[in-house]
Amino acid sequence: MRWEMRPWNCVSGEIGGIIMFVEVITERKKATEMFQYQFENSPDTIVYVNTDYKIESLNRNIFGIEKNQLIGMSCIDVMPEATRSLASDYLNKCLKTKQNQEFEIQLGYETWFCGRIVPIIANDVVTHFMVVSTNITERKKIEKELVESTEKLNLFIENSPASLAMFDNEMRYILVSHSWISDYNLFAQDIIGKSHYEVVPGISQDWKDIHQRCLKGNIEKKEEDFFVREDGKIEWIR
Repeated sequence: MRWEMRPWNCVSGEIGGIIMFVEVITERKKATEMFQYQFENSPDTIVYVNTDYKIESLNRNIFGIEKNQLIGMSCIDVMPEATRSLASDYLNKCLKTKQNQEFEIQLGYETWFCGRIVPIIANDVVTHFMVVSTNITERKKIEKELVESTEKLNLFIENSPASLAMFDNEMRYILVSHSWISDYNLFAQDIIGKSHYEVVPGISQDWKDIHQRCLKGNIEKKEEDFFVREDGKIEWIR
């Protein structure tokens, strides 16, 4: 609890006794301790900044600087020089709009962070900001590797001497080889995103059933087969 005691005076001016104010703050204390625990143990970096952009508290060291040394420093000045202007823009916008600002920012050659700037508002005035950021360097690395892998797959399929096509689970074209375009005489149209059944009309139900079985996980193959085009022409394939 918190309390306060003060004397009260009679009309004569003499002290007639005391007034005691008592407030039970158990729940507030628990909430404060819980917040402090979460603040200190959060996997994210949390920085509490005033409207002069000076750091008042933070939960870990950043940029190789001890957190105690960062107190009172400008949160913009501690940023790498190349990102200071961008950081300033986010803070200024948050102050002006009183709305959360989402950000994704690169620090150095391969280090990435994302997060948000949350305005702390009292009496309709922004008094502080809470900057919460997460290191997403590993995610960015995976995304980059995925893009590079996809580009390699694209090149492999597009330049394959065989007729190759990749479809999504609704049989819409994702990737296609030049040979596929040539064999199906599809030079006049952009087929990516279109349904195979729209691009090659008249496909029999037997072929559609094979497609559905493959979409459920089956592997189907045949050394020699044929299909009948819409104009009645028979094409042999394997």
